[in-house]
Amino acid sequence: VAVHSAAVAEVKTVWRSALVVGLAAALVVSCSSEPQLPAGVARSPVATTSPASTGEVAATTTAPTGGPPTSTVAMTGDDAVVIDFSDGGHTIDERVFGVNVPAWLGSDRFADPAFIARAAESGATLIRMPGGSWSNGYRWDACELRDDSRCYWPWAARPSDFVGLLEATGLPGLWTVSINETAQSAAGAVAFFNGQVGDQTVIGVDRDGVDWGTVDRWASLRAAGGHPEPVGIGLWEVGNEVYGGRPDSGGDECAPFGWEEVWTCDGREYVQGVDGHDGYLAIRSAMLAVDPTIEVGAVGVSDPASWSGWGDEVIEESGDALDFYVVHTYGFNSSPDGDEAVARPTELWPDVLAITDHLGDTPVAITEYNLVAMESGDTELTMTKAMNAFFMADSLGQLVEHDVPIAAMWTLASGSCAPDCEPPWSGTDYGLVR
Repeated sequence: VAVHSAAVAEVKTVWRSALVVGLAAALVVSCSSEPQLPAGVARSPVATTSPASTGEVAATTTAPTGGPPTSTVAMTGDDAVVIDFSDGGHTIDERVFGVNVPAWLGSDRFADPAFIARAAESGATLIRMPGGSWSNGYRWDACELRDDSRCYWPWAARPSDFVGLLEATGLPGLWTVSINETAQSAAGAVAFFNGQVGDQTVIGVDRDGVDWGTVDRWASLRAAGGHPEPVGIGLWEVGNEVYGGRPDSGGDECAPFGWEEVWTCDGREYVQGVDGHDGYLAIRSAMLAVDPTIEVGAVGVSDPASWSGWGDEVIEESGDALDFYVVHTYGFNSSPDGDEAVARPTELWPDVLAITDHLGDTPVAITEYNLVAMESGDTELTMTKAMNAFFMADSLGQLVEHDVPIAAMWTLASGSCAPDCEPPWSGTDYGLVR
């Protein structure tokens, strides 16, 4: 297959080009490669023919100088790939190429020059923090202040470490506030990341009697850590997978196998709040009072009737206050074989993204996705094998084709644990750059 250099030049990131080229290389029978010309320089039309044993290959490109190919690149034979450039292309929201960076990587990793360089070169366009499930237990102010009595993980990366990573890479961020915290705590986080030093906007006293002071208090804390200017995080979530709460913390409506330490598994309570707990609406309102330009997403599920009607309840109760609807999706619960992994994206994503029929104009954000849902289930370490790259490449294509504006793969870097760790782990690794 001959590919016009101008089309190649449009693939601007290392991550995207590496995955797409890897997918094409595995599928195409034969390839005629030519030196890449500078962008804007036209190449004469090319036709190539493969060896007779593989069938005929015809590849013709005719394009104006600097433009993409305009004709179909076609192949015949048992193994055929057809690339059609004639439909005018598809608009891509670059935020779909996001990644997660969990706080457990620690402050030293966030500041490591090699890690920063690999994050920047990965092709990632958006970084989500602090969890996963850690998001519901991560008390941002305590971790920033290294208050070991309230921050579960004194070695975890701090919010200021996240600011440093965003500044060093030039990438935008997405932050997940804990559903277990108060509305004023969430507003304080917005003030920390987005507030101006000297802003005397009052955040107020929370339901527990804690006075969160003014925007200046938290903006000044950020400045004291070496970041005087706001980083301007525009995308926020309220909680992580709250529908999956544990019965011992979230009540009888929670599934017996729940994993999140949250106070409810009821979608209406999550949105409206109950005595002693602030819901999505109160948290969002307090956050917008600090920065009215941000967007705040609510936790959803792909099948709105599942998890005791969680999605239906969140959509109904949130109404016009739903800035975007968050879904997490993984291809399998345990290790698949290669054929299953490659076939899965075109089966999975149309079903998942049917949720858009229930959302009207509200966008969906896939802020976690990858091949296998549970680390312990990937006993064959498929997350470290080529089949994962094929699954992710095709998943990105599906997300683009279905006009998903925001997505973040799990995860940029993670780390692996030997099988003899407690509890038992498989030793697989979700990380993109390991």
